[in-house]
Parts: sequence; structure tokens; C-alpha cells
Amino acid sequence: MLTNELIKMFVLNDNVLTNQLAIENGFGKNTLSEAYKRGDIEKLAHGKYAMKEIYFDDMYIKQARFPSGIYSHRFALYLTHLTSVTPHYSDMTFPRGYNNKDLPLYNIHPYYIKKELHNLGKIETKSIQGNPIYAYDLERTVLDLLYETEVNTYTIQEIAVEYNNFTENDCRQSLSKMEDYAEKMNRMEEYKRFLCLIQNN
Repeated sequence: MLTNELIKMFVLNDNVLTNQLAIENGFGKNTLSEAYKRGDIEKLAHGKYAMKEIYFDDMYIKQARFPSGIYSHRFALYLTHLTSVTPHYSDMTFPRGYNNKDLPLYNIHPYYIKKELHNLGKIETKSIQGNPIYAYDLERTVLDLLYETEVNTYTIQEIAVEYNNFTENDCRQSLSKMEDYAEKMNRMEEYKRFLCLIQNN
């Protein structure tokens, strides 16, 4: 099976990798030929290989293609399994000033935030196919969603209902973390709105 590092190298090179390029990026001289013998990759020509379709993981590929992006908003909520709504595109948050014209080609809806807040709440999680990706935790995601005026009220309501299923200790810890984020992000108004929603459910 291919390592995540090798999959990422294929992704960054449009799914075609040569022995020379692999060696230049720190892989052993026999890495690709051994992967081919195992049946993990396809041979296009002498010393030139491509990934098999089985390894195509849309979430992982987007993360590898745009490493500055962190899955956020509706898509981050989808990854927590706390919503029944499947997003139509991938929300990703980037540090302010980042620009890449290819984002629309990958069906990515970008958000931008100050660099010092970009990693706040960042966690490593798994794609649907089990590969490592980065997303914001639930607390950061709730604040992001409440900050966006176009977010469906039902989505926020759904999260509030789920919070009432948390244990008292888990809920207290989560809200404490959310309050800390809110102070740093200047989103105390959103935090207080969420507290009201929980109390009314």
C-alpha cells in the first residue's frame, strides 16, 4: 500500500511521478518500481508511473494540493458527523493574503482570516477514506458558522440539539474552549447566541 507521503507526491505532480523526481524528493531509488511490483501503481513508461484510481481521495487530494487550507464551516461540521446536511462544496479557510486561482477548479469555497488566528482550533482528523486531513474542531466551527450570515438556521439548531446529548462535563469543557476562542477571535456575541440556543433546546 502507498504511504501518505508518496500519495501526496503523486497529487502534487498531477498523478505522474518519475524515478528521478521521487529520488530528488527523498524517496529510495526502488520505491516506485517496488510499488509497481506490488500492484499499487501503474507503469506509463520506463521510470514513469501513475497512481491507481483506488487511491483517489478527494478530501485528501484537496488538502495536499492546498496545504495552507483547513477544512472549515459546513464541511468541518460534516466531518464531525453532527449534521445530516451534506455540503455541496468544500469550505476551506486560508490565511489572509493567500491567493490561488485553482480553488474554483477543485470546488473549494474559500474563507480568509488573520494569520495569527488561522491555526486556532486546527486538528488532524480523517477523510471518509481514512487519510489524514486538517479541519477545525467543533468549537471553532460553531463560531465560524454563527459568524456567517448565510448559514441555514436549521444547521445551527441541529448542533444545539446535539450539545444537549453531551455529558455535563463534556459540554462544560467544550463551551469553555469555545469561550476562549471567542475572546481571541472577537466573537463573544456569537458565543452568547449559541449559549441561548442551548438553553432553549
